[in-house]
Amino acid sequence: MPRPKTVDDNTVLDAALKIMLRPQREAFTLSDVATEVGLSRAALIQRFQNRDGLQLRVAERGLQMLEEYLQEAPSHQGVDDVWTFLRTLVNSMGSDDRLPSLLMMLRDDMVDKELNTIAKARNRLIRNAISERLPDASEGQNDMLASLIQATMQGAALQAGVDSPSELKRHILDHIRLQLDLIFPGNGIAPND
Repeated sequence: MPRPKTVDDNTVLDAALKIMLRPQREAFTLSDVATEVGLSRAALIQRFQNRDGLQLRVAERGLQMLEEYLQEAPSHQGVDDVWTFLRTLVNSMGSDDRLPSLLMMLRDDMVDKELNTIAKARNRLIRNAISERLPDASEGQNDMLASLIQATMQGAALQAGVDSPSELKRHILDHIRLQLDLIFPGNGIAPND
């Protein structure tokens, strides 16, 4: 008869993500996660097979949480609505010192086929959410603008990682605001908004 779970999977996934996002982490191990949640490494192997299996489940859960958030988030059209959505998204990144860990996760998203599939779905969800909130434009233009805004957000994150990692979120938001000002002049978004 199997033993009852003393720690549920979501608690394990939360702990794994916390470890994956530690500033300056080199890698995360099943032993790190096991120690964090008070389980044996063998118990984690039984549930998730290996480190890659655990990382995949963390990514799947993150995608599911994003889908749930987007279903419940207000979805009105307008520059202010796009700005509010993007500001919330950027601020959800956590502390600025997480960028090196986020880049390690991005690397994994690029080289692992299953993680890449999830990353593409996550990017598509965010791009669609931006597009839905943009003021009406000609057919297909909102999708193109959403892609451009998303590229600016991601590029600004990489740029900040080199130029000003201690001001990551501010750097990203400044670039998004500048881009919205260029696309929608006179939109009313204040510089420190």
